Amino acid sequence: MTEPRKTIFLLVSDLYEGGNRTAMIRRLRDMHESGVRTICLLALSDDGLPVYDEEVARKLSALGIPCFGCSPDRLPELIEGALKGHDLQQLASRIGKVRQ
Repeated sequence: MTEPRKTIFLLVSDLYEGGNRTAMIRRLRDMHESGVRTICLLALSDDGLPVYDEEVARKLSALGIPCFGCSPDRLPELIEGALKGHDLQQLASRIGKVRQ
């Protein structure tokens, strides 16, 4: 990466790491701290309810890396919100109310 602040890294994963979980978290942290906009999409499904490693998601969220699952119709708005630093739970609630 030559310009981390102009880079977006979207990890699509349930975070169940078959390898070294600590190394994965460290790499994501290092990218995030270098200025890369780092986002973790846990699942993309019609119901938007992912099965994922909650412990890893909590650690990433604590580092400032948004982790979420969503339905395909919500993805653009949630990605935009994550990139702008919005509270994704509030955004998801608002989007859900608007779309229902």
